[in-house]
Amino acid sequence: MRHIFPLFVTILLLNFSASAQGYDRNYNKIGVSGGYLFSDIDTDDLPLSSSNGFTLGLETRGSYSRTMDFIYAVTFYNQQVDLQTVGINGDELVSMSQQSVQLQFLASYNIFRHHLSVEAGPAIAVQGKFKPGEDSQENNLVAGYTLTRVEDLRNLSTIDFRLVGGLTFGIEPFRISLLYMRGLTNTLNALNGTNPELDDLKGNNNLVALRGIIYF
Repeated sequence: MRHIFPLFVTILLLNFSASAQGYDRNYNKIGVSGGYLFSDIDTDDLPLSSSNGFTLGLETRGSYSRTMDFIYAVTFYNQQVDLQTVGINGDELVSMSQQSVQLQFLASYNIFRHHLSVEAGPAIAVQGKFKPGEDSQENNLVAGYTLTRVEDLRNLSTIDFRLVGGLTFGIEPFRISLLYMRGLTNTLNALNGTNPELDDLKGNNNLVALRGIIYF
């Protein structure tokens, strides 16, 4: 019996060593993602409410260590929010859309390698025009304003710096990702001073993306 315990320990050590040698520091995957986007602009200055959009993206995930990955991603967002307006026939809810492309760099901590991880990091987004769903709605008055029309809100800030945090889970090659993005830039700042009613507007993007990712 006295020889069994040292033999058992030796086997365990050899197994641990083999596992450590089996760790691939060159682990690098390309991922294609798509999913739902829940978007809002956090503001008290315009009558906006959250709505749904979609997202498509391309990313690379590479290992720095057994517990840490880095993720580089380029993602397209079709953001949607609802705007309360007054049209010819009275109150009308207008679906406003804005398209953006986001670059992000995330550090990912592997709780269970390739199965469960948490991510966080910075991002920068280039934003397009803020447009109504139908051109005929451009002349609607924004609720609570007497001069400001929907068309006056087209030019929001072009650049938005964001903080990103989230969770990824699943098995290779398919995983589910839940990301929260908070805009640090006042996205309504470009509207300030464009007419007498628009002054000192403040608003920040709030985005939640639920995505599926296929890794190759």
